[in-house]
Formats: sequence, structure tokens, C-alpha cells
Amino acid sequence: MDKFMEKGIYLLIDITTTSTDIYSGSPTWTNEKFSAYMDMVDAFASYTNTLRFYLVDDSLSDSTTYIAPLCKAAVRNVKGYIKARGYRSIPIGGYVLTDSGSAHETYRLIADYMACGNSAIDFWVLADYSWCDNSTFTSSNCSRLTESFSDYPLPIFITDYACDPAIENNSNIAGRIFDEVVTIYGPKMSDIWSGGIVYEWATFGDSDFSDYGKEISLERYAGFLTGFQQF
Repeated sequence: MDKFMEKGIYLLIDITTTSTDIYSGSPTWTNEKFSAYMDMVDAFASYTNTLRFYLVDDSLSDSTTYIAPLCKAAVRNVKGYIKARGYRSIPIGGYVLTDSGSAHETYRLIADYMACGNSAIDFWVLADYSWCDNSTFTSSNCSRLTESFSDYPLPIFITDYACDPAIENNSNIAGRIFDEVVTIYGPKMSDIWSGGIVYEWATFGDSDFSDYGKEISLERYAGFLTGFQQF
């Protein structure tokens, strides 16, 4: 964290894991899971470059809306713990994975539920991989999601954007050319969305750790950089 701070990098910390998220194969919010979340808060709350905590991950979706009350309980407990420990106020946010279906109304309903009451989240995040190859603002999910969240009362941004790696491996499409960058940060979306985060920090499924710590620019980085150079 100190090394990140030296470079002026602030982090959004996901305090859930595959074994401690709300769902984990069975929807529960337990003392054991709360204890694990408290440990994560204790580990990162003192760093000034801890920007925000993610608490809800993609277990919460249009097909698992029944776990939303448990997610709200987790938000309430973690916020209470941060206050009781005397930590600075660190925003807590939720996260949902979208798909190419027509359930955008459900995503908005989930977000509204998570934003209400004393145990409300402080920001909301949607993961979307729909912009691939020659996609556009209208052919991807971006237009529909922007319309659905045009009046959302909390900060909202896109995480994990860029083409789904599973789709990218299909040789019939170009995959991650990153022409969505101009749209996300341009006038069509910037009034609603607070930017986005590219998928991903590390190569998913890569078991070769020999290059970790090295600065390696992938070929696709050129397209990503080109998008930002337009601003």
C-alpha cells in the first residue's frame, strides 16, 4: 500500500472472498463471515490511500435478489464496525454483474434497495463485459444501463469493463480493442457514470508468477492508451 501511495495510487478494496461472500453456495450472513470482513477492514483502514471498500460482489444478481437483505445486514455491520473502531469514514459500496439480457430494470431495483435506509451503500458498481469487437454505445449494454441509472442518487461507475475474456478467446472477433473508453468518459456517459475500471489487474487463470512485479505492456494496451489520449 505504501508503494502504491508513492505513485499516487488509491485502491478500492474488495473485502469479500470466494469463501466469505454472502452467497458462497448458500446464502448466509454469519459471525464467521463478519469476523473475516472485520479483519479486512483492520488490515486496510489505516492506509490513507484506501479509497473505498467493496462489500457486495457478483453473488448479488437478477437471479439471487433474495440475498439482498443479507447484503444490507453486512453493510450495516461493517459500517458500524468502522465507526466503533474510530476509523475514518470509508465509503462502502455494492457490486453487481450485468449480462446481455433484458433484466436492466432488475439491476436498478437491486441498486435502489441497496441505496435506501440507514444501512445504505455509499456507491454502486456494475460490471459489464458487453462491449466487444465492433460494439457501439447502443449495441452494447451501455445505452440501456445509462438510461436505467440516469437518476440514480449515488455515485456509480463501471468495473471490469472491456470484452469478456471468454469471448475474446474466440478468434472470430477482435476482442478488447478498448474503443469504449471514449464513450465511457465522453458526453454520452460521463454525466451519469463516474468512470470505470478495466478488467483486470492480473491475467485471470495465469499460474505463471515469474513475471509478477515486472512492468509488461500487452499489445492491447495500445488501444486502451489511444482512448485516453483523446481527453
